[in-house]
Amino acid sequence: MRDATDLSCSIGVAPIAHATTTTSCTDGGTLTIDGTDPGPGVTTANETVTYHQCIEGNSTTDGTIKVSGTMSGNSITLSINVNLTLKTGDITLTEAGDLNTSFDAATLGQSSHVSSNQISVAISSPTINDKITLSNLDITETLNDTGDSSATESYSIETSRLGGLFSLDTDTAVATSALSLHPHAGQVTVTGAKSSRLVITVLGDETFTPPAGQGQVKLELDTADGKLAAAVYMSWTDLEAASDGGATTGL
Repeated sequence: MRDATDLSCSIGVAPIAHATTTTSCTDGGTLTIDGTDPGPGVTTANETVTYHQCIEGNSTTDGTIKVSGTMSGNSITLSINVNLTLKTGDITLTEAGDLNTSFDAATLGQSSHVSSNQISVAISSPTINDKITLSNLDITETLNDTGDSSATESYSIETSRLGGLFSLDTDTAVATSALSLHPHAGQVTVTGAKSSRLVITVLGDETFTPPAGQGQVKLELDTADGKLAAAVYMSWTDLEAASDGGATTGL
């Protein structure tokens, strides 16, 4: 019976070469890279990077980064799992979690997707002790051949510095025309402590002239009884000014 290597060669697909390389870090410890090196016709690769008391200067790294990827035609998928601890002086930084991405370049446009079950970053020192956890991340973006785009995103963030948990969800995809600086449609809801909500609705981009008394963006905040308060309207110019010069992520 022929083994897998013989069989792969007989059908015109190169075997996947496996290699493990270990190198010494500058000031102690090791760095090991273990993975597959795909040959012609092979579309999947896996790699694990392992730090073992790897010392560079006054920083020590322990843990692993695992990466796997697949390529097929115009599509690429990539999965990353991280479990690392970095110590620099009296500061310890720990990162753990997963991240998955995909990209597809179609004939009439392209699309990308990013997702994660959970990513956490913890930092501790004599003066700081905090952990930031990003959960249920899901971002999808599409771009057509004319340059128009559409995006949806959702995630939850928990950190003691923000006083707990808040989440963002897309109710209606945020759509942007090719030559516009801002979206012309879309709605997102931000949910905070005690189920408080802020609903942001895009009525038009910077070229849109709203009816008297309204604006290009509508903001609605929960009242004490859980209902949405009367809408507050803003222009993109005013919204950028309120967010310190245009730091309007997504919108």
